[in-house]
Amino acid sequence: MDAAMHTQLADVVRSQRKPLIDQWYAGLIATGFSPFGGAEICRRLDTLVDQLIEMLVAATFVPAQAHTIGATLIDLHFTRSTALEHTLLIMGQTLYAAVPEDSLPLLTTRMPALLAGIAAGFTQRMLSVMLAEQEIFRQAVLAARQQAQLALQASNLRLETVVSNAPLILLTIDRENIITLATGRGLAAVGLKREDLVGQSFLEFFADRPMSLERYRRALGGESFTSVTTFGDRMYEAHFTTLSDADGMLTEVIVVAVDVTEREHAQAALEAERANLARRVAASTAELRQANVDLMRANQLKDDFLANMSHELRTPLHAILVLTEALRSGVYDPMTDQQDVRLQQIDASGRHLLALINDILDLAKIGAGKMELDRHSTNIIQVCQTSLKLIDQEAQRKSQRIVTQFDSQVTTTLVDSRRLTQILVNLLNNAVKFTPSNGTIGLTVVGDAAQQTISFTVWDTGIGIAEEDLSRLFQPFVQIDSSLARAYDGTGLGLVLVYHLTELHGGSIAVSSTPDEGSRFTVTLPWMPAADLPAGAELDADEALPATHSLPLNGQPVIVLAEDHPVTMTLLSDYLLLRGYRVIIACNGVEAVERTQESRPDLIVMDIQMPGLNGFDAIKYIRADATLTHIPIIAVTALAMPGDRERCLAAGVNEYLSKPISLQQLTTTIEHLRREGGQPTP
Repeated sequence: MDAAMHTQLADVVRSQRKPLIDQWYAGLIATGFSPFGGAEICRRLDTLVDQLIEMLVAATFVPAQAHTIGATLIDLHFTRSTALEHTLLIMGQTLYAAVPEDSLPLLTTRMPALLAGIAAGFTQRMLSVMLAEQEIFRQAVLAARQQAQLALQASNLRLETVVSNAPLILLTIDRENIITLATGRGLAAVGLKREDLVGQSFLEFFADRPMSLERYRRALGGESFTSVTTFGDRMYEAHFTTLSDADGMLTEVIVVAVDVTEREHAQAALEAERANLARRVAASTAELRQANVDLMRANQLKDDFLANMSHELRTPLHAILVLTEALRSGVYDPMTDQQDVRLQQIDASGRHLLALINDILDLAKIGAGKMELDRHSTNIIQVCQTSLKLIDQEAQRKSQRIVTQFDSQVTTTLVDSRRLTQILVNLLNNAVKFTPSNGTIGLTVVGDAAQQTISFTVWDTGIGIAEEDLSRLFQPFVQIDSSLARAYDGTGLGLVLVYHLTELHGGSIAVSSTPDEGSRFTVTLPWMPAADLPAGAELDADEALPATHSLPLNGQPVIVLAEDHPVTMTLLSDYLLLRGYRVIIACNGVEAVERTQESRPDLIVMDIQMPGLNGFDAIKYIRADATLTHIPIIAVTALAMPGDRERCLAAGVNEYLSKPISLQQLTTTIEHLRREGGQPTP
């Protein structure tokens, strides 16, 4: 072949350099993987094209030279057979399509040998790479296996070190009952060594410990469990478990005994402490229960004492006041003017004593938490006027002027009218008492619609109070002037009651005073105007003093009078006889029942505390008789503690009057019950 043909073939191949490189690059990307970047791959492919051109146009061709091209393809990670086939096919198609017809003989002559050389070099290098990779893999496997063995040995060493130094005992026993492993610091704690146990029969070594043998037999039966056992002075929590082979046959029993001596001691101490605490709690509970019983008994004794004191004080006081009223009303003989004045003095002193008794009992009720308010819709102006009437006589005696100012918008509110009267009367009495003759006292009532409050201010132009004494005003049994030569009498209970009664209403009290100029006491209470009162609320129009007129009598009604106090019995009997009633006397409860059954009276006046059969039981017997249930019963009793009125009404009485009573009040009540047919007071 002449030189011109070689040159022509070389030019054709060189003209196909870029398409050939692009095709090889595309094949490499599509079928292989290269660690090089795009620029490096193109550079190496360009070198391969140069080698290919030189081989095709060389004067002589040695096929072995083509091996380098196949090896280079391997280096480019053209490591798949499909990649090789793709490369050779592309190269052949590109060249055959581009070479002129007259140069085909040269290409046809050299191409098969060239392609075979490339394939041989590819295969040879591929085989060497694979062998190298296999060797590398084998070496890696060997290294990994060696590393794993070293890690396992290290792990076993660490495990053995940990177990041998742990406060436990680890035993393994094979299917022949031979101890194969014994380790753990717990061995030394119980006086054993590894060599004492390993190789020994578990059944023989622990033959003197039947409980251990019983647990071992349970483990041989396939049971896993935990139990606490004792070795010497140490306590261990032993965990029994088993290992089996692939066929399910038991191969080993594993016993792990953990030292729990401190835990068990702590648990025992805790249980002992709990038991001790339970005993102490039980003892404290018993003491508390007994203290509660004692407290309840003390409270009951106090209540009983107050009730008895009330009865013992009210009974003779009742006789004094009733006798005074009877004498003044002419039950026996008409009184001279001088006698009437003296009787007025007796009545005033008696009622003063009654007020003191009531104050003491009210304070006792408040202290015991038994003071209850009877709130109802109340006419404020009427309560104020009633309170002013009660102090009007003493104010007139001292020629004092009374000034009142009432807010026109204040008409009604929900309040305990009796207790409100008590508050105002106490403040007004003090104003009268501590204001000299010809002085002025006043009562001002102001409503605050925004704050929903009513303020009652009692003021005077009296002696006033020093600033350092204001803090002692509301202490019980304390008066500012406590010397024996003090000019003003009193017990010091009035302001204490005012303070507590105001608190019970949810209100407050304020005081301001200047010595020798006067004082101002302001009681502020919650206000519910008339428009805000609940539907159906009725105004209280019965806050004035009991009526003093007699009601007309129809015929001569029969009254059974049950009273064990001779003086009271005589006074009430004489008064009722004078008023036209026929009176049948009963000195105790038994006689009251008998006289009622015999006479079928129109009404019964029943004392409650009587010897033998008391008033409650007598009422029960009377109400049990269907023929007597219609007879009205009035309880006239010295029982005036909280709940006494309710107890009397629950027992079956129609009306309750607390001693001392007014004779006129008794007559009014009798006639009221006669007109109403014996309906009880709600």
